[in-house]
Amino acid sequence: MARGGGKGSNGEVASISSGKVTVPKRCWKVILIMPEGINDVIRLNSGVKSEIIAIDVPNSQDVSGTRWRNYELKVRELEGRTGLNFFTELDQNIQDKIEN
Repeated sequence: MARGGGKGSNGEVASISSGKVTVPKRCWKVILIMPEGINDVIRLNSGVKSEIIAIDVPNSQDVSGTRWRNYELKVRELEGRTGLNFFTELDQNIQDKIEN
């Protein structure tokens, strides 16, 4: 995973507030979209229709004005970049389906 260091109008910075806050080099997000209801894990495991979006964006003013879809990637790829494992409560076959 990339070390801290966002890029703004004053150049790159690894931390702010006298070093108390680390500035990330990248910002990522994973969004799972599914119909409203209860027992989401059970519904996902039973195959309810869903959509997933994952993005990984440089924390830089250079990306201003670009479309967020330029930074879209598969969840599995983001897991590799971050070292995190998303959706662990889901059956493995469902994880494989939505993360790829």
